[in-house]
Amino acid sequence: MARDKTARLRMDYTGEPYSSAFQWFRSRGLFNGLVPDAASPQQQLLEACVLQTLARPAPGGLPYLAAPGTAFGLEGVSPDFDVLLLRPAGDLVAQVLARILPAAAATGVTGVPGLRAQVSRRSGLTVGRIGERAVIEVQSSLTGNVRAAQKDLHEAAELVTAAGLTPLWTNTALAEGESEAWHRFCQEIEDAAPWSTALRRIGLFVERTPDWTRRPPAPQELAGPKPDRIRPRSVGPGSRVTGVVAVAPGMGRGGVGCTTAVVALAGALARSGVDVGVLSAADNPNRIRSVMAHPAAPGPDGWWDLVAIEGAGTIRAADVPGDADAHELIERARTMFDVVIVDIGNGGYHSDWCAFADMTVGVVLHKEEMWAGKRLVDRRPDSIRFFAWLNDQFNRFRTGGRLLSPLEKMLNYLDEEFLFYVTDRESDGEPMVYDASNPEDVEQWWSSYAFADQIGVDEDEEGEDENEAEGDDGGLWLPAEHEAPYLDQWREEFLSFLAVEGRRRHENVWDQAAQQWAARNKARNLKGLQPGEREVAHDASQEFASAVEDDAVTRWGLEMWRTQFPVWEAAREAGDDLIRPWGHLLETVALPHDPSDIAGHLRQQLHGLPDQPTVVVLARAENRLGADRLTSVRDELMDDGYRGLVILPELRALAEMLRDVETVAKRGGEAAGAANRLAHVVANTLRETAARPANRR
Repeated sequence: MARDKTARLRMDYTGEPYSSAFQWFRSRGLFNGLVPDAASPQQQLLEACVLQTLARPAPGGLPYLAAPGTAFGLEGVSPDFDVLLLRPAGDLVAQVLARILPAAAATGVTGVPGLRAQVSRRSGLTVGRIGERAVIEVQSSLTGNVRAAQKDLHEAAELVTAAGLTPLWTNTALAEGESEAWHRFCQEIEDAAPWSTALRRIGLFVERTPDWTRRPPAPQELAGPKPDRIRPRSVGPGSRVTGVVAVAPGMGRGGVGCTTAVVALAGALARSGVDVGVLSAADNPNRIRSVMAHPAAPGPDGWWDLVAIEGAGTIRAADVPGDADAHELIERARTMFDVVIVDIGNGGYHSDWCAFADMTVGVVLHKEEMWAGKRLVDRRPDSIRFFAWLNDQFNRFRTGGRLLSPLEKMLNYLDEEFLFYVTDRESDGEPMVYDASNPEDVEQWWSSYAFADQIGVDEDEEGEDENEAEGDDGGLWLPAEHEAPYLDQWREEFLSFLAVEGRRRHENVWDQAAQQWAARNKARNLKGLQPGEREVAHDASQEFASAVEDDAVTRWGLEMWRTQFPVWEAAREAGDDLIRPWGHLLETVALPHDPSDIAGHLRQQLHGLPDQPTVVVLARAENRLGADRLTSVRDELMDDGYRGLVILPELRALAEMLRDVETVAKRGGEAAGAANRLAHVVANTLRETAARPANRR
């Protein structure tokens, strides 16, 4: 039988077997390209670090891996949207693992700092950094065999140990030196994209491996033989994904993020060429049609046109009136669209509609306390820890428990919230302080004002670790004024956004605070003062030294006090920050709970959903919830019949999808990456359900 030319072209770029390339093309088409790049920046960075580690062995580590017919030991890869499978040569799996997993050498950390390996009954061998969701799958020496994967890791450890190194990947938390090494690693990779693309096109380099020891992969190297033919095109898969998906809240509770999941899933499917229809109850105030921009009137068929992604799929929406036959409308929609998504949100009042679907996406809120406890790990030098302790003691000394006036309380509150506002805006460019259209969001933001008199003050609790009293801002600082000329404009926009609500809630103090705050905030930043931190007269320094000396000597020793207190005092008077450069060595480490307990808690939240194929979505998850903690919990759920566990993280871009159609069509970014992962699991479940229609959860 003649081989498909498109699948053969993918083989040329990826180096994967023809059967894998053909199967991928048949199920995906070309809507995202023949060799798709990673959409998530976090995934790009992980892939870039893995390839750079192989291409540029660290001093003191294992030597460069050269083997005929491979590039750095890799015969090929299998790239998907935000998924990548490494295919080392059969006898080189342990060699590749020994080079990319971290180890301690006399010269520092080799490999990718913070990288850990997980062996799953479901997904095999994967690697990912602690606290991050980006993962790379690694084909073990015997595909799909857990024992083989464990054997490969054991052999990798033996290789590392034989070279005089200490494996670090067995540590559940970051080992000493890994944080600092990762910080340097990220600084060295100026642009992760070309490295990530090079790894996804590693098949181009198996015959002749380039020298990337002093330069990154060049665009002309990555173009390959036919760059025009691998670009995204409106070529559908040979087997289209079809079916009905019900998106329902766990425990029948509203407000858990069902509509966000609906929009994210619909957008990711449409970007892949799928025509999507979304059905919601007319009495659901958060239905997709009420939150997304749309024409004033539906089309003749009663459906609103929401999104038409150029060269890909469409998203349309319709309401289900209270007196309508939902089953009939859903069956009619099957004939109109590839995939129909039924939004069961609004407290799950229409959960009986799930019975008309082929599968369910059960949405539950992430609760960090359910997943892990926390422990602060401080790897900063003793002198820096001493300076941090002095900062905290000095702050306590200055506040002295004095009650704040209403004006001081408001000014402190604006200082604190502006710090978070700047941090978020620098990250995502969002100029809004909060979602003014969401009453809950508004109330939540302003309710924090009640605690504004505690800003900058830490209660000295019995048994508290001195390193845990760092304040509520998590070590955040405003950028220096000379480095951030935009701060003046942002202060104006910040106040302008808050003005109406601030005046309504705090009419006795708002106008006076708004008049003073911008100039005061700038002056305080120039002096290096944190929110709630008070200025103290110069002659108070001696009083503070006398007050704290005995405690300092007891905790830190006489030598530390004599040599380092003058350094701290001089830096404080000069406005120098001794702490911030060491922030990357202060970490909050998760202490994971038992995976079976976590899975049991999730199952309780999903009680009441129908007995049909179900994918669990954990909504509004914190960024610290990484693949290292998800894998074992997902395996527990899948052992119980669930089809997967997917994360929709707490991202402003996901919330924007509810308001801005253009962001639904966007292919890159963390939000698109999260949506792609959900769509990937849902599409696979629909295909499996279609192949085995009697198969239930």
